[in-house]
Amino acid sequence: MKADEFLEKARRPSPLVEGLILRGHTVILGGFWGSSKSWFAEALAVSVAAGVPFLDRQVTQGPVMIIDEDSPQDILAERITRLGKGIGKEAGELPITIHCQGGFKLSSTRAVDMVQKEIESNAISLVVVDSLSSILGTLSENDMTEARQRWSKLKGEKGTATLFMIHHFGKVGEDLKEVGFTKALRGSTKLADSADTAFSIQGKAWPRIIKVEKQRHSLATEEFAIELEEDDQKTWARLKQVPLLRNWIGCKN
Repeated sequence: MKADEFLEKARRPSPLVEGLILRGHTVILGGFWGSSKSWFAEALAVSVAAGVPFLDRQVTQGPVMIIDEDSPQDILAERITRLGKGIGKEAGELPITIHCQGGFKLSSTRAVDMVQKEIESNAISLVVVDSLSSILGTLSENDMTEARQRWSKLKGEKGTATLFMIHHFGKVGEDLKEVGFTKALRGSTKLADSADTAFSIQGKAWPRIIKVEKQRHSLATEEFAIELEEDDQKTWARLKQVPLLRNWIGCKN
């Protein structure tokens, strides 16, 4: 490969979310059950599809795909609708393709190839997976070698789509500070190695603490807090970044 070709191919990826997520990267968001990982991922999806800032950070607008094998269809529909209204958009009018409870599994070569073609034909820029464990099928979460080969196809043939995958912490992660992020994730300890960027979401009540656990390229922040805003009737919702005050954790419902 000639130098000019190499330099063009190997240049730093452009931002999907300024200072937070780069295009074409594999991103893992780890956390416990009920830690609002889905809210974070779906708010990201709606913001990218609409081309509006995510947590006050500029985004690169583009079509989005959500593959959700964890959430019931009605709950996903409600969250997406509310998040759309939270930014002044009708979710049904946004360029979002949704596969929810459709039985998608990475262990099915046919299913992966079909979704890859759909990603390419729709020029998808962001693929959100909720969750990694739920789409493995017969693949083992204790050996991610084959799974990694399969999920790389969800970035499209040229690998330009950003893949954002939710993954759960196991029981060993109950003391995250002691065991660390890598061991807290369910399954293979090599999972974090498969990601370009990794986040953990912490806290048992709002606000949640988001920590950047891994980054292949230097990002603008390492830790921040988010809050969920909603109206009394729960017709709309939106995430916002708030001051990082650790004494809030567990003190607000």
